[in-house]
Amino acid sequence: MTTPRRAADRLIVALDFAAPAPALRLARELRGVVKTVKVGSALF
Repeated sequence: MTTPRRAADRLIVALDFAAPAPALRLARELRGVVKTVKVGSALF
């Protein structure tokens, strides 16, 4: 039997911003809320 997971454990937030500052701000705001973020190619 599998353990039910919270929706936040399955959620992936895309950090698709043109500049790093807003992406970092959002990542900090979501710390502890979501486990996974995806960095958009514009930030590379």
